[in-house]
Amino acid sequence: MSHFADQSTLYNQPLLLSKEQIQDPFGVIDEFFWDYHLGDVRLMELDKTETCLISEEHPFCEAKNRADLLYYQKKLVTLLEAAYVIRQQRASFGMPKEGG
Repeated sequence: MSHFADQSTLYNQPLLLSKEQIQDPFGVIDEFFWDYHLGDVRLMELDKTETCLISEEHPFCEAKNRADLLYYQKKLVTLLEAAYVIRQQRASFGMPKEGG
């Protein structure tokens, strides 16, 4: 069993966000998309996934694990697209970025 499952209470909460970022998660979205274009994210995620899928090493040695990775990949990119749309909508409504 993984340490993530052993300490699920700890790992089922934000670990990398500061208190300020928890208060303003839109700022995190803004910062992310200032650093990376949506096309860049797609390419990096695709490269990562392809690398994992051609590996026969654990945990990708079984077809089900590879299928799970593909499903996760699609959901993650969908989540990032939603964050991108939220950010664009926020900007189109003239909502100021926090702290600026």
